[in-house]
Amino acid sequence: MKTMAFDGVFLAGISHELQTNILGGKVDKIHQPDATTIILSVRHQGTNRQLLISAHPVFSRIHITTEKKDNPNHPPLFCMVLRKHLSRGKIVSINQPGLERILEIKFSCINELGDPEEKSLICEIMGKHSNLILVNESREILDAAKRIGHHLSRYREILPGRPYVAPPAQDKLELINVTEEQVTDIIMTGGEQASLTKLLISNFQGISPLLANELVYRCNLDTSITAEFCGQREIQLIFQSLKKLADVLITSSFSPSLAYRKKDSVAFSCIRLTHLNEVSIQDAVGVNETADQFFRAKEESTRFNQARDNLSQKVSSEIDKLQAKLTVQQRELSAAKSNEEDKIKGQLLLANLYQIKPGQETVTVTNYYTPNMSTVTITLDPSLSPAELAQKYFKRYTKSKTAIEFLTRQLIQGQEEVTYLESVLIAVSQASDLTELEELKQELIQGSYLPQPRKEEKKKPAAVRPAPLEFISADGITILVGKNNRQNDWLTLKQSNEQDIWLHAKKIPGAHVLIKTGGQTVPENTIYQGALLAAHFSKSRHSNQVPVDYTLIKYVKKPGGAKPGMVIYTNEKTIYTRANDPWLNSLGLEE
Repeated sequence: MKTMAFDGVFLAGISHELQTNILGGKVDKIHQPDATTIILSVRHQGTNRQLLISAHPVFSRIHITTEKKDNPNHPPLFCMVLRKHLSRGKIVSINQPGLERILEIKFSCINELGDPEEKSLICEIMGKHSNLILVNESREILDAAKRIGHHLSRYREILPGRPYVAPPAQDKLELINVTEEQVTDIIMTGGEQASLTKLLISNFQGISPLLANELVYRCNLDTSITAEFCGQREIQLIFQSLKKLADVLITSSFSPSLAYRKKDSVAFSCIRLTHLNEVSIQDAVGVNETADQFFRAKEESTRFNQARDNLSQKVSSEIDKLQAKLTVQQRELSAAKSNEEDKIKGQLLLANLYQIKPGQETVTVTNYYTPNMSTVTITLDPSLSPAELAQKYFKRYTKSKTAIEFLTRQLIQGQEEVTYLESVLIAVSQASDLTELEELKQELIQGSYLPQPRKEEKKKPAAVRPAPLEFISADGITILVGKNNRQNDWLTLKQSNEQDIWLHAKKIPGAHVLIKTGGQTVPENTIYQGALLAAHFSKSRHSNQVPVDYTLIKYVKKPGGAKPGMVIYTNEKTIYTRANDPWLNSLGLEE
């Protein structure tokens, strides 16, 4: 589903509210938090309002916001130009040409000589073609958020000193003046295979695909219906639907709404959405509030997804490096173990010195170290005596023995490191917000898996107490779940009592789960529900029959020097979980 619905009709709703909320106000401050977004702080009737205007290719919009955005240490050039021309300027008009996605805000300003003059900020809210353009009274461009030269557009250059040229007109019909004859002509001549929604989008100002689907659905028609299945009745229904939308525009009787799927906002409109499936609809107080809520959620979701993907990629890269290193070490260990024969050859040489004659190239002796007392042929080195050759074999064996001990330790440590990083990777994939990702990032920095931030980026981390997830079993008993290794350690080592029950997916990276017993006997059903949580918050979340170990917390220990979240345990029992358990499903956990 396409979520972008900042169409001309929605912009009309924004414009109507801005007439009330900022028209006549004065620009107090101007900030530019990023390359495509500016925020005007407007003082209006004793109230400060933040007008956010964005030319972002995906999140382009204009609306009043309550969000506080961080600003760069050094304001960009466009921000400096806006401050020069618009600071203390009074907003004297807000105009939308027709239902185009263009809003022109006109300011009455005082120039450097103290003379009054007018400036206009033209906000083109057009997806990837969006722009913010500052012009003077003569419609000469003073600057723009996106400068566009002749090599990018022959039709309209957007550069300081050039005359402002509006985007090409689309020659669409105005909703307010639409007639039934026009609607009939559009449907009858638009092509039998053309859908009604596409005909509405291509022929009427301000209508997006989302809004077109809503208008058709309100006629009790299928949103995929084509012109060939439309008769006079369908045409009348569509005309009436368009007229009702026109009445909304004429009377400014907007009823904005947001559509959510689970926790994600997926669509918004200045009229109530009724055609979307598997969503919940939330009515909003105003059109500006609707836009503010929707885009704030979308931007936060985008930042979260980017941060999660970036962290996952870095952890996966570290795991791949370790796996490659383990493969090499395993190969070296196999080679070292093959040198075990050197010890035997050295001993056999010393035991058979009396048989070896000067100049002899090989010697065949009985191998006393095999069950069947087989013979073995040893190649001799003419430059070494048999005793010297035996010592050479012993030295090579000793070197191999040292290598075996070293490589064995390295393999154990490497595998523990892989297991640890896999647990971090699971925590990253199951993180639900930026705070949890930041905790995991700090854990990786402390473990030297990520570089320390530059001095100017360093911030003293706040001493925030870990907050594991808390659930209540069907028996009314508290079950706690760690979402990352810091929480796991705190839960297991600090928050537990000896008689609490500890659970973890068997030999699988995942969360520590703690059942708070209060020293009482815990019903088997609660233990099983704890196991369900341990399975859900593990690498095998989507598997059936996940084995989960559980034991009393007094049998869980953390070895000295172990990685965060790594423990050993004894006296465990194992329980197997099943998929699609009703209790687990009732918790509404993210998949």
